[in-house]
Formats: sequence, C-alpha cells, structure tokens
Amino acid sequence: PRSFNYHTLKKLYGPVVHIGPAPSRKDEEPPPLAAPVSMEIPNPNFDQEVRSVSDFIKDSNFPKSTLGKLLEVNGYVGVVVEIQGQSMKVRSRNGTSRKYNGEALRKLLEKPSSF
Repeated sequence: PRSFNYHTLKKLYGPVVHIGPAPSRKDEEPPPLAAPVSMEIPNPNFDQEVRSVSDFIKDSNFPKSTLGKLLEVNGYVGVVVEIQGQSMKVRSRNGTSRKYNGEALRKLLEKPSSF
C-alpha cells in the first residue's frame, strides 16, 4: 500500500485559502517621525573677520561654536548658517553652500600629538 502526506494533499486538492493582510491595531503603529527642525540663519552676516576653522577645532563645543561665524575651510570662505548633528552648513557670499562634517574636519586639521 502506498501512503500519502495529508498536508500535501490538502494543499494541492483542498479549498483555496486566501491569506490577506492582518488587521492592524492603532496602538501597534509606530508614531510618525517628526521632521528635524531647521535652525538655518536666513541672513548671514559677512561683515566680520574671517577666521580659520582650525581656530575652533580645539573648542569642546565644536561645531556648535561656529554658528554665525565667518570661516575659511580649505579655501572656501563663508558663514556657518546651520548645524545638524556634527555637520555644519557653510554659505558663501555668492549664495552657494557646502556641508562639512565636524568630526572629519577635526581629524584632518588637528595637530598630531608628538611622541
């Protein structure tokens, strides 16, 4: 006598079972993520002394301490108009912007300690 697997036969010859999406419950839905609030300076002040970004790197509050300051970063001169996390947005006098990562600048420009 030959034997058959009940579950395989049921899958092949049984009634069609449609599995739809599970009903969602309101309390299981994740809360919508709030968009980060932009604190960009709308009218930057370019009438100040140009300082090198390396002057600020030693500060423990870097890059937040650069907000609103006129900086020179590797030849690019502009005002820091926004800080997002460890990144700073620098806008030049002609309106173009560049973003720089504060930690990367610190690693590149910090003077190595002598052994």
